[in-house]
Amino acid sequence: MTQLNINVHYVTRIEGHGNLVLNVKDGKIEELKWEVPESPRFFEAMLIGRHYDDVHHIASRICGICSIAHTTASIQATEAAFGIQLSEQTILLRKLLFDAEMLESHVLHTLFLAAPDFLGVDSVIPLADTHKDVVVLALRLKRLAYNLAEALAGRRLILYPARLAVLLNCLI
Repeated sequence: MTQLNINVHYVTRIEGHGNLVLNVKDGKIEELKWEVPESPRFFEAMLIGRHYDDVHHIASRICGICSIAHTTASIQATEAAFGIQLSEQTILLRKLLFDAEMLESHVLHTLFLAAPDFLGVDSVIPLADTHKDVVVLALRLKRLAYNLAEALAGRRLILYPARLAVLLNCLI
């Protein structure tokens, strides 16, 4: 009888962190879990007693990656509280805005966090020396996602285009 237990805590090259649990006995997987634990941050408590106009500004700071999702969720809660019905145009614009955030998130994960592992370097910094084209692509796609979100909704809480331009100019 053979048994293999793998327990990896704090996989950090994701947006947040994750844990992997794998238990194999006699060649069969008995347990396989991917966990993304999230500690409570008590943002809800910070909103108690605040004016509804403040809620989306506070909620947008819950996460630097998904500020659009958190902002929109708080706006939807306010809209529901007041019985506001959205137009189809508003719904479609929000979907496009979510797509911009999803693009940015995927670029961050795939090209900034995972690519260094796949290409044999410790982080995105040395990747600029070994695979400059990957970093340039990542910065351009991140800027595209930022610009789309900014055009649809205004200011974003991510790396701003001016900083992206400086990084791109250093690499090109």
